[in-house]
Amino acid sequence: MYHHLRGQLYSLSPTEAIIEAGGLGYRILISLNTYRNLKEKIGQDVFLFLYHWIREDGERLFGFSSEKERDFFSLVVSLRGFGPGHALALLSGLSLEELLRAIREGNSAALCKVRGIGRKSAERLIFELRDRLPALSVSPPENAPREEALETARLALQGLGFSRAEATFAVEKAREALPEGTVSDWIRYALRES
Repeated sequence: MYHHLRGQLYSLSPTEAIIEAGGLGYRILISLNTYRNLKEKIGQDVFLFLYHWIREDGERLFGFSSEKERDFFSLVVSLRGFGPGHALALLSGLSLEELLRAIREGNSAALCKVRGIGRKSAERLIFELRDRLPALSVSPPENAPREEALETARLALQGLGFSRAEATFAVEKAREALPEGTVSDWIRYALRES
């Protein structure tokens, strides 16, 4: 469908931008983060990544300053019970880096600061999105190699018959017992303790 749009910024408000391209004016719904990036550019050429939302009752275009913001929006709206309003609220209430950090660290309190996101919604977002974040990382976390090692150990345990929940719990327990351990150490520990 639509990937991006380049055109002249005709008008702008905190919730929408009108961009003229090829003689047509496109009404694009935006987050506050995108608004801040466009604020000084009325009358100038701008570029937005697009998400085309199609439902029985109509269609809407959403625009984002970065591809990673659009990808985050796409992940949120793919979750049952979360719509574009939730995704825009998240991207308006926190920067993308803050959102990714809160989800990665399991910080539901930070997500609850966003209007319309309660404790249960925040916890569900963390649960649903934590494993899908590596592709969205704005900058790799300092402990990225360690996190990859934990994921490798978890997947290995699943291959040995552990359920996902069991493998996650076993790896966390192994990491606590052997903080400087290797993937092999954690797998052996998990097998021995289970």
